[in-house]
Amino acid sequence: MNKPLKTLVTGLFLAGTLAASGCLPVVRDYDHWSDNDNNSYWRQELREDTIALARARAKLEYDLRHGASERTLAADRARIRQLEEEIREDRRRLAWSR
Repeated sequence: MNKPLKTLVTGLFLAGTLAASGCLPVVRDYDHWSDNDNNSYWRQELREDTIALARARAKLEYDLRHGASERTLAADRARIRQLEEEIREDRRRLAWSR
């Protein structure tokens, strides 16, 4: 009775050790993948904000040429300032996450 119990305990210990050692590389790989995914997210955000900034500037130019109201021009300029701040924040986060 003592020998089967000893064999069972030893087998469980060995199986647990092998399972734990096999999980560590997977955890490290996932951690690395997560960092790369974070970088690509901020790059995508930066790209989208840059495109939106170009569109906002074009809209301001159009509104200036066509005599838009001061309220419209102020809204256009506020949107440009907001996008410039978002781009600065995206660049900060992208530099920080590297």
